[in-house]
This record gives sequence, C-alpha cells and structure tokens, in this order.
Amino acid sequence: NNRLIIHKDCFIGGALELIGDGNVIEIGQNSKCGSANIFAHHGTSIHIGEGCLFSDQIQIRTTDSHSILDENGTRINPEKNIVLEDRVWLGRGVTVLKGSHIESDVVVGTMSVVSKTVRKNTLVAGTPARVIRENITWSGDVL
Repeated sequence: NNRLIIHKDCFIGGALELIGDGNVIEIGQNSKCGSANIFAHHGTSIHIGEGCLFSDQIQIRTTDSHSILDENGTRINPEKNIVLEDRVWLGRGVTVLKGSHIESDVVVGTMSVVSKTVRKNTLVAGTPARVIRENITWSGDVL
C-alpha cells in the first residue's frame, strides 16, 4: 500500500525506502540526483517538485527511525511529511529532516541541515540552515 511516482526525464541515484503502509514518494519531471537516501516511513509522504537538482550524499527523511518516549511511554517524535517545491538545488551532503518544506527556487548549501520551512528565492546554509541571501534564482548551466 505504498506509492512511488517518478515523472518523466528524471535521473535518481541512491536508495528509496518505504517502511509501513500508506507512504508516497513523488519525484517531479526533469529532477536529477547524484545520490540520495530518500526515506518515507509509516504513512508519510515526500514530494519533490519539477526541475530539482541534488548533488550526492543527500538525506531526505520523514522519520527519526526510532521512538523517543515521554515519562508516560507516549511517543513524542512522530514522522512528518516533507515537501520540496519546484527548482530546489541541494548541495553535497545536505540533510532534509521530517516536517521540512522548501519552497521554489531555493539553493541549500553543502552539508546543511534543513528542519523547517525555507521561503522561496533564498540561499540557505549551515546547521541548522539559515538564510544567507534573499531574492535569488539559479541555473544548472555555468553562465
């Protein structure tokens, strides 16, 4: 009961993991990835938009892979969906954590960790990722 949707003209290297039922991984048209581990667990979704460009050693995870419990035994770290809109560029070694939403035309710098919403047309970097520059766009070509 899981769905993997890869649209036209994609190149995706790495591993896709769907654990449990009701997971969805969707990768938009013309998206390219050197290598990534893309993990959706226990009824979550990962949506990757069109024209995205990912370097290598990318991690995209809807889960912590293990439970953290409070004093009553209640889990406090549930899985959460991830959305990457169109034209998101992830540099080498970027990690995108559960609950993240990266809007369109964003560049995420090498080795950064994204754990929340990144607004469109920004360059972010660091651990955790923070805005370095606004009002940007990018090109896959060297101009």
